[in-house]
Amino acid sequence: MYLPQVFSLAPLLLLVVPAGDFQYAPEEGSKIQRIYTSVLEMELIEAEVEIVVDGEVQDAPQPEVEVSVRQESSQQVTDTFEKVADGNILVLTRAYEALSHSESVEVTVNGEEQDGQNSESESDLEGLTVRFTLDEESDEWKKAWIEDDEGDDDLLEYLEATSGYSFLLPSGKIAVGDEWELDDDEAVQALRLLLDPLGELNMLGEDEDSEEELESAILFREGIETEEFKLQLKSMEDGQAVIVFKVEGSTEFERTPELPEEMQAMGMEVLEGFELALEMEGELVWDLAAQHMISLEYTSELEMLNSSTQSGSGPAGEVEITQSQSFEGEITFEVTLQ
Repeated sequence: MYLPQVFSLAPLLLLVVPAGDFQYAPEEGSKIQRIYTSVLEMELIEAEVEIVVDGEVQDAPQPEVEVSVRQESSQQVTDTFEKVADGNILVLTRAYEALSHSESVEVTVNGEEQDGQNSESESDLEGLTVRFTLDEESDEWKKAWIEDDEGDDDLLEYLEATSGYSFLLPSGKIAVGDEWELDDDEAVQALRLLLDPLGELNMLGEDEDSEEELESAILFREGIETEEFKLQLKSMEDGQAVIVFKVEGSTEFERTPELPEEMQAMGMEVLEGFELALEMEGELVWDLAAQHMISLEYTSELEMLNSSTQSGSGPAGEVEITQSQSFEGEITFEVTLQ
């Protein structure tokens, strides 16, 4: 996912081995290659601009604006389970083999099409391999480049050692049709991982500001809350279990971007706001014999609000300009084994 996108999660949630019929226990030395694909499509529902000068609202033309946004992302990684003891993964290496993101934006103002925006993003992680080592005393994951790789250490900070969506498995014995819920903390962490399972991959275009993008990503994840996270064992047939889940969640944050010096000299200030609400339905297919996932997919309906308030002094007096854009859209997400 590439909405304003990072958070360090409790490692035992990520690779815990549940009791009962469900376990995530890859063999030591084994490899699993996964491909994560997502598509986000949004349409502008409403746009407003308000101008206030010395406390008085000014009449301002409201142009008819149509905006369509489409983002596509794909990540291919290979996990090698270097050390496993008593079903617990202790050392994991992850090769980031292919990472891509594209975005297209179509804009129409008062019936006239504007120049479209198309961008491609890439990550310095592509082609590199990271070793995640569990510190059993602190329960924290230590991250390092393998000997042949020399990436920027800043890229390591927000990577996640997630593997296989085991946080969606039930604990203990369970029968077909049984339901369960995640508690508040588990639900928040699980939703973060569903939206960004590999952590922050620093997918940046040529003209993007990496610091501002990372700041937005951190705020996005830190603001996540869940209203509901329900799961159910739908079926168990032919050695496969199907778990379905429903999630209602939201996030919001505000940030003050750094302005150019000339705007600062004029006393200008800008406050940006972001709100997102989503309803997600998905399905996890689990191989009971091999003890790992086969596939995961979900669809998420979303509502998003972007806002910006610019204030400062001008020739006409104290000026405040507020702009807001409301979007509705859908995310489709899928993980498959190669």
